[in-house]
Amino acid sequence: MAELLRVQNLSHHYYSHSGWLGRKRVEAVKHVSFTLEPSETIAILGESGSGKSTLAKILSGMTKPSSGDIFVNGEGLIFGDYQRRCRLIRMIFQDPHTSLNPNTTIGRILEAPLLLNTEHDNLQRQKKIDEVLENVGLLRDHSEFYPSMLSSAQQQRLSLARALILNPKVIVSDGGIAAQDISLRAQMANIMLEQQRRFGLSYVIVTNDLDLVQHLADKVMLMHQGEAVEYCDNHTFFDNPAHELSKRLLRSYNSRNEFSYKSRTDPST
Repeated sequence: MAELLRVQNLSHHYYSHSGWLGRKRVEAVKHVSFTLEPSETIAILGESGSGKSTLAKILSGMTKPSSGDIFVNGEGLIFGDYQRRCRLIRMIFQDPHTSLNPNTTIGRILEAPLLLNTEHDNLQRQKKIDEVLENVGLLRDHSEFYPSMLSSAQQQRLSLARALILNPKVIVSDGGIAAQDISLRAQMANIMLEQQRRFGLSYVIVTNDLDLVQHLADKVMLMHQGEAVEYCDNHTFFDNPAHELSKRLLRSYNSRNEFSYKSRTDPST
C-alpha cells in the first residue's frame, strides 16, 4: 500500500532568555521522521517537554518547522498554505472547553470550515453537518445547541466532528481522548476506529495512555528531549522494546495493570 503521510527530518528550535540579555537555543524537535499508510495510526509518547505536542502543532500547521518536510500523497506541504493543509490534516485539541467558541452554535462551528474551504450551498452544508454529527454519535438537533449545553464526552465528539467536516486524510489528536474516564475514552476510541474503517483515515495520536496505544495504534514513536528514541510497530513496542525509557514505561504500565487485577479479584487488597 502506498504511503499517505511522510514526515522527513522535521526539526523545530526556538530561543529562550538565559541570564542577563542572553538567549539560549532550545531544540524542541530534532530530525523526526516517520510514515503512515491509509487507515494507520501512530501514537506519539513522551514525558512533558519531550517535543510531542510541538510535533503535533507542526503537523497541523500551527507551528512553523525550522527544517524538514511533510508530504501527503507525495506532495509537500508548505507552511502558511492553510486552505490546502486543512483539507488534508485536521486537529483535535486537548481541551474542547477552550477550543470551541461558547458563543456560537454547534451548527455554526461546523459550518465555518465549509464556508471557508468549499463551494457548497446552504442545503449541501446542512446535509454535511447532519451527516458528520450522526457519524460521531450526536443528533442533528444538536446543531442548534451551544457547546456548554453538551457533556464533556459530547464536546469531545463535537471536536472530532469538526476535524472530520472537510474529509481530511490525517487527523492529529493532542491528548484529547485521554482526558476522559475509561468508559467514555473507550467509546471515543471506538468511534474513531469506525471513522477510520469507513473513510481510510490515518491518525497521529499524542498520548501517554498505554491502554489507548494498545487499542488504537499500529505504530509507536517515543520522544525524549526532542528526539524519536523508539520507532516501531505496536507489537514490538509492547513485547520487545529497545529503549530503556520504553522499558520503564512498560514496567510501570504492567505493574499498574497487575495491581488493578489483584484489587478486583482479591477482597483483601
